[in-house]
This record gives sequence, C-alpha cells and structure tokens, in this order.
Amino acid sequence: GNLQSQLHQIREERSKLSGGTTSISLVPQHDATGQWDGDLCGLLPLVDFLILNQVEAKAILDRHGGSSPEIETDKTTDADNVNQSDESKENDELQSYLEYAARGFFAVSPDTRVIVTCGSKGAAALHEGQLVCFQPAPRLDSAAILDTTGAGDAFAAAFLHRILQLPNEHSSTWPSSESLKDALRWGCAVGTASVTKVGASIPSSQKEIELLIADL
Repeated sequence: GNLQSQLHQIREERSKLSGGTTSISLVPQHDATGQWDGDLCGLLPLVDFLILNQVEAKAILDRHGGSSPEIETDKTTDADNVNQSDESKENDELQSYLEYAARGFFAVSPDTRVIVTCGSKGAAALHEGQLVCFQPAPRLDSAAILDTTGAGDAFAAAFLHRILQLPNEHSSTWPSSESLKDALRWGCAVGTASVTKVGASIPSSQKEIELLIADL
C-alpha cells in the first residue's frame, strides 16, 4: 500500500517534467514462503522495468499465471568444454521459455518491460508479449569464476545506468529495441566482471568492462 502510493506520486511528478531522466524499476528479492503475493500485480503497472532472474520469473508466473514449463536453470559452464548439441538444446529451451514468460508477464502488466537474467547464458528483454532481444553474456573459463554473489545487482545497476544515458528516453517509443540491446550488453559485461572477484563490493575497472563489451 505505502509503496504503491509512493510509486503513484513518482509517476505524477515525472509527468510534470520535460527532459528528465527518472526511471522506475523493481528488482524483487527471493520469497522464502513461495507465495510471491505482495501485491506484485498491483505494482507492475507502475514501474518501467521489472528486473529479475529465471528462478524469480518462474515463481511469479507459477503464482500469478499458471504453471510455467520446466527449464533447467543456469549451470556455470567452462567455455572450453561445451557440448555443442547440449548447448543448442538448452538455448532452444531457453528461448521457448522466454517467449512463454513474455506472454505471461504481458497478461499481468502489458506495459511493463521485463528484464530476465539467465546466469552465464545472458539476459533478455520482454515487452508486449514478445521476446524483444537476447544478449549472450561474455564467456569465461570456469577457473575465472570466483564468486557469483552480487552479479544480479551489478547487472541491474549497469543496465539502468546505461538505459538512462541513451537518447530519447521520454519519447513514445522509449526505449527502442536497439537501446534495450545496448543496455543488456552493458549489464551482462558488468555482471560478468563481478564474478571474477571475491565479494560483492569490489568494483570492476572501466578497462575490464570495456574489454568484455568488446567481445560481445
């Protein structure tokens, strides 16, 4: 109730501004009760972006949109030791699931742009019942992956930072599919850089991030 009223107020104040750079995003945390019923459906129409991982997306859709298809969640893989047949199958399953998720979230909140992180596979943008774009994450050798703590938060911060740097943020088509793809690229790069360090509070250097982006 209180959060909903605050979001209404933010949207009203934003509508009075011209050329502002205010974006409202929601990054849900894990619900240990498994209920996912904190009036999420009432909040989604008030936010521009819902940023969540595969597990959270499935839990929310199962709770509010019926049973979603099973999909194997991310496994950390060695970039030099991947079975191409298995990888192709996993990618097909992931795409099918994301298309299902796009339709499910559209039924809950048609205007909200949903960003789903898929671990080492990358991240996707969903909108208006469609899989708008998918960005693979940079590949890392398993030895380079030290700690995945905070990777999702790093992704979200980088995605939002980049999306607000891009032009026409308040046009009727904001953000374009190209802008979403660019922001996903930055999110994946920063999220990937974060797992190469132990602990969630050590920032990655600009050079590290730019090298990862250059590989995408």
